[in-house]
This record gives sequence, C-alpha cells and structure tokens, in this order.
Amino acid sequence: MDQALGFVDPQNPTLVYKLHKSLYDLKQAPRAWFSTFSSFFLSQGFLQNKCDSSLFVHKTSSSITYILIYVNDILLIGIDEGYIQSLLSHMHHAFSMKELGDISYFLGTFVQPISQGFFLSQHKYASELLVKAGMVDCKLCATLVSLKMNTTAADSFPCSHPFLCCSIVGALQYLTITRHEISYVVNQACQYMHSPTVGNFSAIKRILRYIKGTLAHAIHFVSSDFRLQAYSDSNWAGDQTDRRSTFGYCVYLGKNLISWSSKKQSTVSRSSTKAEYQSLAHTAAELT
Repeated sequence: MDQALGFVDPQNPTLVYKLHKSLYDLKQAPRAWFSTFSSFFLSQGFLQNKCDSSLFVHKTSSSITYILIYVNDILLIGIDEGYIQSLLSHMHHAFSMKELGDISYFLGTFVQPISQGFFLSQHKYASELLVKAGMVDCKLCATLVSLKMNTTAADSFPCSHPFLCCSIVGALQYLTITRHEISYVVNQACQYMHSPTVGNFSAIKRILRYIKGTLAHAIHFVSSDFRLQAYSDSNWAGDQTDRRSTFGYCVYLGKNLISWSSKKQSTVSRSSTKAEYQSLAHTAAELT
C-alpha cells in the first residue's frame, strides 16, 4: 500500500495508515490482484490468451494446461497430472489458497461429469432468480413468447417496479451462459430497460414461467472432433418501432455448441440480402 498521489508526506513517504477494517471496492484492488497473479503464471511459462486475458495456457510437446481466473476463483485443467501437482505446490507457496478438488460448481454453473462428457447447468441460479422475482409458485409456460399478441391499453403504462424489472433482465443475461434458447427473448427484453412498461414486465414474467418448467435443462458437452462450423440467420426489418433487423448465430466445435448470440443490428438494412450479409459478417468475426 502506498500513500495517495498528491497526498504524499515528504518527510515520511514510506508510512501509511494502519487500517482497522479492510477496504473493498477500490478500483486498484482487482487490477493489483490480477497483475500479481498473472505475473506469477507468466513466470511459470504460461502464455496469456489474446482474446481472453483471464485465460493462461502452458503447452509442451506432450501436454497442455489451461488456467482460467475470475477474481479469486481459479479453474485448472490439464492432462499431465505430475505437472499439475508441481504447479499447485508452487501456487501454495506463492498464495494462500485451498483446493476444492474436481470441478462441480464454478461461477454459478454446476458441472456434472457423465460417461460421455459433461452437463453444465445453472438450475440453482435460476431457482434463486425465481425467488427474487417472487415467482416460485408461478404457473408453468411451455413457450417463451405468445403466438397471439393480445395487447391492451394497460400494457403501455410505466412499470411500477422498474428497478426489479431491470435487475431480473440482467440476471437473465447471465443465465444465457447455459440456456441458449432464451437468448432471443432476453435480447428483446433488454431493448426496453430505459423505460419498462407493464407489457414488457409481462413478457419477462413469461420467460420466468418458462424457466420454472425447464429448471433441469442443461447444455451437454461430449468428446468430439475439432471441426468448426457455424449457422446464422436474420430477419428483415423485424422491429416494428425502428425497422432494424435482428440476427443470430450459433457456433459448433464438432458436436458441441460453444458460442451463440442474438442481437439487433445497429443500422437499418434496406434489403433482406443486406440483413443476411451483416449477420454473416458477425458470424465470420466470431469464427475468426
């Protein structure tokens, strides 16, 4: 800890206050921690991934090891048991940490190993979201959107709980990590968070009713080849308000779905061809 810039005591530049309580939420804290942690792994021969700075990779002719960091949660994956144990020994020497064994729960996601791969599920997170929204005992719903759009005058009234509405939508965004089928409707809900209405909140509650009936749904990863393929689609002028198009894509590595997205395009497409080309451009960027 150093004295604050602009308030350095020239006579005692190395002294600091003795704290009786830890300081949290400092801007410098996560940067300082990550800098210390990344410096340690770089000294161990790891390379920092250019696309995801929290991912470190160590590769040799016979093995490969991955380390994924989120603040103080660490996920270690590798095929060389001897090297992993040696690395853990060095980590214990450098940091105060504890090992939790094989992965079962990481950042709100349950990981269930099976004979042919893994199931990734956020059923606990989804259950807590239902409790937060007060919809634990809600009626189930088989679909995310209604085919019959029955709107009333009351649907345009401002929502009486705008903060709760925005909070639920933010939580739903995190749920799309393992629930790709709700990406489109969550994207639609996010577009009205500046001023949510009663109708918007009703659409959000329908999503929660669907989730209530599908808490056990998970994403499945199996052993597969490394053939990369993607699918994309786009509607044309689908938004009735601003006539912008919505595109979506999904990327597979072998049999495994590894990336997906549903977003509204930033500009108005004057033809369905242009809307499709924009969708392909985003998909190609994701593939790259």
